[in-house]
Amino acid sequence: MYRGLIDNMLNTYGSICDIYRRGSSSPVTSRAFITPFHYKTKDFGGIEYGVNGVTQSDTYRYVGSAEPDLSQYPKGSRIVCGERIYRVESAELYFFKGEAIYCRAVLRLFEGGRTND
Repeated sequence: MYRGLIDNMLNTYGSICDIYRRGSSSPVTSRAFITPFHYKTKDFGGIEYGVNGVTQSDTYRYVGSAEPDLSQYPKGSRIVCGERIYRVESAELYFFKGEAIYCRAVLRLFEGGRTND
């Protein structure tokens, strides 16, 4: 029940992302929310703000569907979302009443971080 609600919200409002398992060249396409996150201090420190909002952050929070389960992907797998490339640092499934509801992960920008570099 809850997973369906989350998946519906992700399909309606989430960004389209291509997820590449480390060592693979064929992506899995999914929808997710990727937002700036500074997990070491549990606040939004280390973020640069511009006129239109956040311009740069060291770390990002990923919230996506329970499938694909990023916790089963090796560290360093890539996510391409828009013009940005992220590296998966850690991931886990969030469970509620025994059901996998969504996948959450910590991401970092991959190398240059942009697909048009």
